[in-house]
This record gives sequence, structure tokens and C-alpha cells, in this order.
Amino acid sequence: MRDVQLKREPYPLPTLKINPDINSLKDIETWVTMDDFEVEGYQFHEPIAYPFSV
Repeated sequence: MRDVQLKREPYPLPTLKINPDINSLKDIETWVTMDDFEVEGYQFHEPIAYPFSV
């Protein structure tokens, strides 16, 4: 793990965009869906494959 994961440079943090029409908890309970939220700028490194046995 030290040779791979800990040597990776982190990517810039993503941002979460929230529909500005959401004004209260009641809105969230009644009409808000997943489409009212958007993650922008999310980047990730390739997965690290480690051999293991079960």
C-alpha cells in the first residue's frame, strides 16, 4: 500500500451543486429527487489490484 496508494497525488476536491429552489426540509420530503444534486469535478485514480485468496 505504501508503494502505491500513499504516493498518489490527490486530485482537486469536487463540488456539490444543489438546486437553489430547495428552501426547506419540507421541500426535501415532498419533491426533491437525486436530479436536484450534481457532483462536478470528481476525479479518481485507477483501482489498485492486490492479489488475495479466500
